[in-house]
Amino acid sequence: MRFHAPSCGFPRVLRCVLAGPLCLLSLSAPVTASGAESPFRTLPRELLSMRSLLILAAGTGAAVAAGAVEDPEDQQAFLAGSVLDPPGDVGNAVGNPFVLTGLAAGTWLIGRAASEDSFRRAGYDGAEALLASGGIALVLKQAVDRTRPDGSRYSFPSGHATGTFALAPVLAHHFGWKGGVAGYGLSAAASIGRLKDRRHFLSDVVAGAALGTMVGTAVVAQRRSGTVLEHVAFAPGGVCFHLEF
Repeated sequence: MRFHAPSCGFPRVLRCVLAGPLCLLSLSAPVTASGAESPFRTLPRELLSMRSLLILAAGTGAAVAAGAVEDPEDQQAFLAGSVLDPPGDVGNAVGNPFVLTGLAAGTWLIGRAASEDSFRRAGYDGAEALLASGGIALVLKQAVDRTRPDGSRYSFPSGHATGTFALAPVLAHHFGWKGGVAGYGLSAAASIGRLKDRRHFLSDVVAGAALGTMVGTAVVAQRRSGTVLEHVAFAPGGVCFHLEF
């Protein structure tokens, strides 16, 4: 079955953020075998699994609890100038969606160049986790439209926390405990950086961490057999993609 999605009017910045993961997915995955389930069918099922719902419930409860005690000024005063200040700056930089996309693409390219399937699959899974978690986070940002502590818009949930925590389970799955330490360490640093710079409330970061963990865990839990994205194109009015099942 072939499905051609019409061009949609995404904002320019959204097209740029999604371009890397979409193109990486279209280039890296093998051809789907006849009758095999595609990731676009299995990922929604994994996101509705008991494991995912428990992560979501725990994250929701933690975000509500954080909202009851959060104080952006106290958080900034505590973090700025402390031993957590330098890691927070690193997390702010690396947790940027463009940088995360570059990391996923770089991992895939290393795997292709060195014929290392683990790197190639890690890059593919990372791109899928970023694409799915980023899309959900963007919808929530638009729907909630919470004002940030610094006065700007779209505070909930934290995109940096969502993206880094989505990659952490992927790194742990493909590279063991060392990948897990690196992934979750980066996630913690990104969360600290967003609080330190008053870009997010504590509840924004907690919610982003839960969302990212849920999506990343669902991605690595899939039993994939192939690809869904055969072709991706970016038109002046938005992004178009061709799916084949």
